Amino acid sequence: MRKKIMALLALVLLLAACTPTYNVRTSSDPVLGTTRHTVSGNIVPASCSLCGFFEMNAAQFINSSGMREYVLVLNYAGSSWFFINRGASLSIRIDGELERLTTLGSPSRRVVSPNVRESATYLVSGSVIRRLASAEVVVARLDGSRGYVNLTFSPENTAFFERFVTEFMD
Repeated sequence: MRKKIMALLALVLLLAACTPTYNVRTSSDPVLGTTRHTVSGNIVPASCSLCGFFEMNAAQFINSSGMREYVLVLNYAGSSWFFINRGASLSIRIDGELERLTTLGSPSRRVVSPNVRESATYLVSGSVIRRLASAEVVVARLDGSRGYVNLTFSPENTAFFERFVTEFMD
């Protein structure tokens, strides 16, 4: 009985760790007149259960003339390197329509003992963010030098982007 309770507790903790959370960080530069709103914590279920955690987050940049730009930030954390590819490494199918995204610069990589972390940034239009917020089905493929992983949005992932749109785009 004790083993069953411990197994159930481990499963609950794992599911809680995989549930998206919505964290906002806003920063402004008074000299340049820019503002950045970054949301994080959007853990997206991956096709492999033991390959680490993947997050698909968003940020809005507002320059001094009020022009807005958007990026998706793909984060990976795991026990071994994924080596996110530079260039066209993220493909997202939003309700059947394919978007191929290219990194802005090289993905970052660092060791955070005992794990590794990688991050890649992709410039997107506001319409892509809005489509992610209202989509019925979102699947993505992230390519790395050791293969690829498929990511599938849950309703919570869609709600994450819906909240971003409501707070920063409407």
